[in-house]
Amino acid sequence: MYYKIKDNVLWRNEKNSFMILHPVSKKLMIFWKDISDFVSKWWIIDGFKLKDNVSIKYLIKESIVADYLIDFDINNHIFWSDNFVSAPLNVTIQITNRCNLQCGHCHKVDKWCVNIDKDRLITLIDELHEMKVFNINISWWEPLMYEWLSDVIKYIVSKWMKITMSTNLVLWDENMANTMHQLWVRQLHVSLDSSDETYHDHMRWHKGAYLTTIKNLAIIKKAGLTFTLVTTLVNQSIDDYSKIIDLSYKLWASWHKTNILVPQWQWKSIETWYYKDLNLFKSYIRVFLQKKKKYDKKMSVIWESMFMISIWENMDNKPDILKLWCPAGVLTCAITEKWNLLACPFYTELSMWNIYDDSFKDLWTKSVLLWKIRVCKENDGSWCQARAYWISKSIENNDPYIHKNVYDANNHDFYNNSAENRNDFISVVWHWIKIEWEKWNKEFYWLIHNYLMSSDLTLEIWTWTWIVPKTLGCLWKKIISIDFSDNMLKLAKENCSMYDNVLFMKEDIHALTFRDGNFDLIIKRLAPDDLWEIFRVLKFGWNFINFTNWERDWMELKELFWFPFHQSVSDYKSQLVKQWFEMIYEDEFEFKEIYNDFDILIKMLHIAPIIPDFLDREAYYIDKIKTEFDDTNCFVLTRHKYLVNAKK
Repeated sequence: MYYKIKDNVLWRNEKNSFMILHPVSKKLMIFWKDISDFVSKWWIIDGFKLKDNVSIKYLIKESIVADYLIDFDINNHIFWSDNFVSAPLNVTIQITNRCNLQCGHCHKVDKWCVNIDKDRLITLIDELHEMKVFNINISWWEPLMYEWLSDVIKYIVSKWMKITMSTNLVLWDENMANTMHQLWVRQLHVSLDSSDETYHDHMRWHKGAYLTTIKNLAIIKKAGLTFTLVTTLVNQSIDDYSKIIDLSYKLWASWHKTNILVPQWQWKSIETWYYKDLNLFKSYIRVFLQKKKKYDKKMSVIWESMFMISIWENMDNKPDILKLWCPAGVLTCAITEKWNLLACPFYTELSMWNIYDDSFKDLWTKSVLLWKIRVCKENDGSWCQARAYWISKSIENNDPYIHKNVYDANNHDFYNNSAENRNDFISVVWHWIKIEWEKWNKEFYWLIHNYLMSSDLTLEIWTWTWIVPKTLGCLWKKIISIDFSDNMLKLAKENCSMYDNVLFMKEDIHALTFRDGNFDLIIKRLAPDDLWEIFRVLKFGWNFINFTNWERDWMELKELFWFPFHQSVSDYKSQLVKQWFEMIYEDEFEFKEIYNDFDILIKMLHIAPIIPDFLDREAYYIDKIKTEFDDTNCFVLTRHKYLVNAKK
């Protein structure tokens, strides 16, 4: 059985992704290799290999494909997807630079008098349809001020393409909303700068803009149009930004999208707080991530179209064609009212070429600048390349306002979300450790989390594992992590370079250089002890948490090599009391680790300080352990841990 894709359906098969624009809902559906590998370059799907495939059944049900009788040699058809993106998924067309508002964050460069040439625009639409571009976004500045808007929309719809529109909504009324619905406009991008009427009107330089926009949102909703509320971050407060997203949900928005300024043209004159303070910028991201979770399955909360902050989760589950940091010049582009081709609408200072007298397809495939932009993405995925270009005037640099900080904020939210469900959190963080460890590490981090959030300064003793600062640095609390090894400190710094709130120092646990009562919290994990020094540098009334090995830990190796056993738990508790610590919480646990792979056991001995002189006498130890291993074909080790929380 073979299926033919119907003539009124726009589709492409590229980058292991079979893409179809639903002819009725205009939803872009992306199917993966399970379908794309069986779609020919023409319009035939090999159904013999997809007989029970759910996606094929859906396409049949939606009348997107139909049965097809092959009357020629099917072997002449190629069934695989192209490994490149032949055309953008979306093209933004800025049809006019006329506008009814004078927004403070608009990056206009000309007087408001230019409309795009209608006849040339119709020709461009034909070309985009031929290239199978799925969506045209009619944009900037206010599309309703373009006198041929209805004619252009009708023509786009006649080509079975999807159309979206960006608008400030001030000029809309009930008649306009119904007209747009009849013209098959289904999705609007509406700008909303604040939850505060005064601030929004100030940014728009138009008194009453806020109330008019709110009123017209109800009108377009009644007319059956869905909408995204778009907020451009300028200098809104963190609280206002949070309220804007909440307001969007109350106003029945399907999406809320956050844009941040790309300082080009007029935007360069705007002083933005978060460009001077990256910590403030991280705070915005944290709010975004909290709201994204809060409104999951209720309203989509996104950050700059297709950017990785919006699709960070489950990257392995994303279609190959969407695995891009920045879509500019690959999945999207823009054409201005003066026919300049831009890699994206925010790349205003770098035109790829003027396409009025040239073919869009030729420039899309042959532009040297576009190919340079695409190569940069393949090399390191430099996030918002327009913002990177503003900073360095080079398309090859990274964007410092997203490239690092999105990762940081994701870790912050990842930890906080998981702190609410610590089973999920620790099982992910410790996925490379034996399952028996999970319960005790969960408890360890649970204890730390309770105190760290109220701590101004925390000391972590012996950071050789770097696990603690890497896991907890995302809470943005000040942590000093110490170790006596230069190499261990170097490794820890490299692994935690994303956190400027963690300071690494070389210190001797027996002679700390910190003043008395310097720390609110002291954490020690698998580290040597000096209770006197710990007591000295800890503030009165504050907490010390220790997680370490005890007398029966690795007892099989101790018995094999006649090593002395560690002090007992009861002995340690006595020492804490003698040092004037008050016991708050304790837990003791024991479990077995089974090593069926001898090489893994030896690797563990290389990295864990179990046998003090293992590296010096490696051959001796390995030979003796191997004898024991060969007898049973496995090695069972007892692990004995003790977790204690004491207060000064």
